[in-house]
Amino acid sequence: MSHVINLAAQTILSHFKAEATELEAVMADSNSWEYESDLSPGTVLKKVRRVVSKIRASTKLYDALQAEGMIENLKVLRPILDMRVRWNSTHDMIGRFLYLKPALLSLFAFSEHYELTPFILNKEEWGLLEEIHGVLEIFVNPTKHLSGSKYSTLQLQLPYYSLLLKQLGNFVHIADSDPGRSDIISSAYDRAWEVLNRYWCKTDQDTALAIAMILDPRCKPDGLERLGFSAPIRRQSKTHFLRIYRKHYRAPEPTDENRSRHPEEDGVPNPLAELFGYGSTGGFQGNSAEKEETDRWLNEPAEGWQKEPAAWWSLYDHRYPKGLCRMARDYLAVPASSVPAERLFSRAGDVVTQKRNRLLDTATKHILLVKNWIGQPDYELWELTDEKRAEYDEDTDLGSDQEI
Repeated sequence: MSHVINLAAQTILSHFKAEATELEAVMADSNSWEYESDLSPGTVLKKVRRVVSKIRASTKLYDALQAEGMIENLKVLRPILDMRVRWNSTHDMIGRFLYLKPALLSLFAFSEHYELTPFILNKEEWGLLEEIHGVLEIFVNPTKHLSGSKYSTLQLQLPYYSLLLKQLGNFVHIADSDPGRSDIISSAYDRAWEVLNRYWCKTDQDTALAIAMILDPRCKPDGLERLGFSAPIRRQSKTHFLRIYRKHYRAPEPTDENRSRHPEEDGVPNPLAELFGYGSTGGFQGNSAEKEETDRWLNEPAEGWQKEPAAWWSLYDHRYPKGLCRMARDYLAVPASSVPAERLFSRAGDVVTQKRNRLLDTATKHILLVKNWIGQPDYELWELTDEKRAEYDEDTDLGSDQEI
């Protein structure tokens, strides 16, 4: 889904004609500026990039910005310049620029900084900059959340699809209802919404997403209904769920040799048969604890669980010991994006350098595992009993008193 979010965000920037194209050094050295009277996102972002480039290239301007920031009680941070291949860098650049707005307005007011005069933003341009930042903001949290590696993410894709369509649809509605709004802005929002909707319509073909939602104790099948999936698609998802469970996770049927027998099968009457639920054909019937665990899971209401679904399954795996717990662990362990893998490759590049290019694969694996484990507890506190938690706290207190 991260790829789909990237496509939608890049669609907005490309229709705004607001991609980063020029080099920072070129923008910092250039003093020429052709004034464009139309209030377009591309023009506003070009001005922002020129201001950012000049401040980053000039110690004098940056010191003046710091002085103005201290007067405005701001923690002055270095302005950020975006890059073409990362849409979120444009979001970060605009966010930092808006944060520094009070200091920048004071900086623009001094005539001695004449090199910034052609790029001063007016009130309308500041407003448009806030709108661009707002529309890019809706893509930031889903990207960060789906890029995590320490919690389950696969079951989050469908809810985030629905949320993004709703939020972007609000921008489309506002743009269409404003007659004075530029056609460029309305077209950009429409195209981005079409990109998201096109991939949303294909999600019913990916059964893994629906199964992951069904296995989330906070959602179960009710989550698909709340997201607006039609009844046939919900039935199809349940069918795939049951088919995969029965094929790969259900415990094998007992053979005749080890099948449990009850007294009636040996010709001995059993007065307790009705009490304990034995039927005339043998086998245990009627006890809800022994019913097919998938039926219980699908029919029980969603849990009021506020933590990660993997934590729920680790805590309550004894309720579904036949195979559903293994199925949940398999599906909820699938990452929603390739970001964790790419992050691991980047870490490996920091370990296997030109001066350490003869590391064995086992040594590299152990180093990467240790780097990932550092700072993480061996277990979650919610997994501990009261006695174990007291021992853990005592060990922590003793360790904190020791000098290193």
